[in-house]
Amino acid sequence: MARTKVIARKAPVPSSSSAEPLATSAIVQAAAQAALSSFQPTKTQHRQTARKSTGGKVVQKKLATKAVRANAASTYGGVKKAFRYKPGTVALREIRRYQHNTELLIRKHSFQLLARDLAKWYRPDIRFQSTALQAMQEATEAFLVQLFVDTCDAAVHAKRKTIQPKDMDLARRIRGDFPKAH
Repeated sequence: MARTKVIARKAPVPSSSSAEPLATSAIVQAAAQAALSSFQPTKTQHRQTARKSTGGKVVQKKLATKAVRANAASTYGGVKKAFRYKPGTVALREIRRYQHNTELLIRKHSFQLLARDLAKWYRPDIRFQSTALQAMQEATEAFLVQLFVDTCDAAVHAKRKTIQPKDMDLARRIRGDFPKAH
């Protein structure tokens, strides 16, 4: 909505006293033409003027509340409250980040130590090429990602948002991985 500037103007009022005789017709006509040429209404006029809207009052109010909070923090011990994102914001950001890239999520050195340790149970003198360890890590991470996808599907099927161990058991049984004996 545009701002309006109110301008009040008064129309010239002819001064006539009751004692004076009525003016002649020529004078009346001249006065009427003069009044029509410079028409000035008796009501107020509204002119619209373009102004930049900065929302000054709202900004000042926000700044004032921020200043009050800052002063309150400094007077009550000087410990500033740490910034926290709303619940779920960081989780959604991480989901987008991990869905976007294809890097390995398990550390290479940790995976190599675990793989070598497990392989030594079968053959103490076993050796691995670096490409073989890399292929095993790729396959392991792909397996785990698919397992968690199936686990999440099982939780959604149970009308829950949180995955539980029973969801993973169900996903593994459906897939045929290590069937659980009853």
